[in-house]
Amino acid sequence: MGEMKIKLIFIYLMPILCGCFIRISQKEKKAFSDFADYCYTNQVNEEVSNKIRMNGLYQMRSSYCIFYSDGFWIEGCCEHDRDFINNVQPKIPSFDKWGVYHISGDTVKIRYLYTVQVPYDAWDCWYLIENRERINLIINTRTQPITEWMLQLEQRKFPDGQKFTFVQKDSLPDMNLSWFKQSKWLWCDKVAYEKWKASQ
Repeated sequence: MGEMKIKLIFIYLMPILCGCFIRISQKEKKAFSDFADYCYTNQVNEEVSNKIRMNGLYQMRSSYCIFYSDGFWIEGCCEHDRDFINNVQPKIPSFDKWGVYHISGDTVKIRYLYTVQVPYDAWDCWYLIENRERINLIINTRTQPITEWMLQLEQRKFPDGQKFTFVQKDSLPDMNLSWFKQSKWLWCDKVAYEKWKASQ
């Protein structure tokens, strides 16, 4: 009976343990590293703050996302008043989505890893900037590249859009502690990565 219990516990824990140590496939890494807009540059873009806000989060019901001035983006789920400040841990992905973004005109374009899935998949999502206080999710897809037909189809599914409203916060999670920033494959410049890593 004791041996049977041990086997059942092992079977139950195996998917969890595999999820913690899973390696990201080369295909998904290349979805970031092979594109200048989606590999990480470690450069602050001052113009971005004229279009979206960085001192808080954008929230829609139980979901929220955070934009960083250096091009990082994270999204998770929380209760309205939940304390998310310590949600970033050194190695464990505590957010659902980890991504890199750039702004093209009035659209924020993001490529992210969806860490709820095993193995992790690279997805794209776009937000239309209504103003600095509100952004509208217009597409979220695994299919790349995004086409006009895909945007029209998504608009028919959500004619009123999916609006995220800004909520100011005194402090935000430190991306220097995240597994995502510590992933060398994500960086455009591997020498810059080594310098940053040595400084931590």
